Order: sequence, then C-alpha cells, then structure tokens
Amino acid sequence: MKKIVIIGLILSFLIGCDKEDKTIDNFYIAEIVGYDLNCATCLLYFPDCTQKKYKFIGESESCLYNSINLNQADFKIGELLQVKVRIAEANELNPCKTLYPTTNYTSVYVSEYSKHQNTLSIDTLELKYEEYATTFGQSTLRFDSVLNDSRCPEGGICVWEGNAKIKLNLSIIGIGEHSIELNTNKSISIDTTINHLNISLINLSPYPNISLTIKPKDYTVKLSITNLTTIVSNSQILSFNPDKDACSWGWKIRMGNDTIKSDDVLIGKTVGYEIAEPINVYIQLGEKERSCSELVGLNYYKIKRIIKINN
Repeated sequence: MKKIVIIGLILSFLIGCDKEDKTIDNFYIAEIVGYDLNCATCLLYFPDCTQKKYKFIGESESCLYNSINLNQADFKIGELLQVKVRIAEANELNPCKTLYPTTNYTSVYVSEYSKHQNTLSIDTLELKYEEYATTFGQSTLRFDSVLNDSRCPEGGICVWEGNAKIKLNLSIIGIGEHSIELNTNKSISIDTTINHLNISLINLSPYPNISLTIKPKDYTVKLSITNLTTIVSNSQILSFNPDKDACSWGWKIRMGNDTIKSDDVLIGKTVGYEIAEPINVYIQLGEKERSCSELVGLNYYKIKRIIKINN
C-alpha cells in the first residue's frame, strides 16, 4: 500500500512539473524590431534566446517571432516590452494578403505585455572598412566607404578644417535598407534620423598626415546610435542671444540644477535660433571652452551631441 502511495506521489509530481513546463509564467524582454507588412503585425526579437525558451515557443530564425496579436499601428519600432508568450494555435492565425515578401518566423501569441522602462537608449559602434554590426536587436549597420577625405592633414597649412564624408548602409527588418552619408565637419551633417534611430558620426580614423597614405581598408568609423523611442530629455534649451560679444552670443541651457552656455553650431542645426519657449533635448557635453562667470555667471561648453526630444 505504501509503495502505491509513493508511486502515486511521484507520478503527481512529474505530471505537475510537465504541466508547468508547457506554460510560460515568466515575463521575457522583447523588442519590436519590424513588422509583418502582409498581416500588419509586429516582429519580436528576444535578446535572451535560450533553449528553455525554444522549448515553449519553438525555434525561429535569428530569434525573431511574429506576434500575431500585436498590431503594428499600436507600437513603434525600437520599443521594448515585457511579454508572456506561447505558441500560436492554428485557429488564431488569420489569413493575410500577400502583397510583400513573406517570412518564415515562428508565430506566437502574446498573452500579456507591459512597456519595459529600463531600456537601452544609446549604443556605440566601431566599424572597420566594409564591416557591419547589429544594434538594438536586428537593425544592421554597415560601413560601406569613405567618399572623400579633405580634412586638413597634420603638418599641413589649410584655410579651413576640411571634411571627410562616409557612406553607411542601414537595414531595418520590416522597413528596408537606407543609404546614409555623414560628415566629420559639424557645419555640414554629422547625423541623420531613419525611422526610430538617430545615427551620429563621432570619429573617422586615422586622421590624415602629410606623410601618410591612407588606404580604404585602413579606415575605422566610430558611431553613436540613439533609439528615439526610449531616449529622454536631460536638458532644456532656454534661449538664444545673438549679441556678438564673446560672453553673450550663444544658447543658454539648463542641465538639471545647472545653467550653462554654448555657442556650438550643432545647437543651431538642431533647434534653430528662434527660441520661443524651452526646448527639450538630450545633450552629451564636451569640454569646457571658457569661463564667463565674472560677466554672466556662466561657463561655455562644447557639445558632443544634441538630440531634440519631441515627446
């Protein structure tokens, strides 16, 4: 009799474990990386692709899954969610018009989700010539070429600082490919925004030297990529003063409890010169240029990067 009871308890335990293994009770982090344009649904990317997860929802190419009940109109590419998912059942799959290339990603049903707050907003990439890398899930960025490099070489005497122009290729799942041209000279165009990504050129190396011949394969580019769906403001542009005095011309900026000034041309390119009310921005400060504390009580800073925040 005792043997029967023990066997029954063991079987109950095993059955209970098996039942638990067939359901997902935990939330997983997933990123909206694209759309199935035929079905108007969202494509999910799971950064933590493990065999345990495969057991529940099956394997899928590049850890990408088609979420059959998340409508693309309700989500932005780049958003991160906490989701509970399961394999989609046959009667839940809706027929879709085939107007675009089809995908073979595994279909899943999202039973619960919430917006994920602790998100990565800025990524930095270093790419060698013709090298590519992924950023924010499945957005792929490739360093295609250096179109020209007229930067004033070390050891040379030049009228202006010159400029180097590079060409990149950005591929976003469900969106397509985009050709991008960026410059090293701030007065031209050092950044661009494609869909939800802002891409900025930080540096192109090596820097020219009059005694150095640079081959295409020698170049390395450093880029900063910002997810505009998750970035938040850390500063406000308060005003612009057009007076030409050395400690007057420029923008007044509030950063937390501090107020600073800058005459960096990047600000004018981003927010303009007519400041009717405070403008929310994200700023990465550079080095301090000079102190005007005796005259206006503020210090001037260079700007490494500035992004206008629209939300």
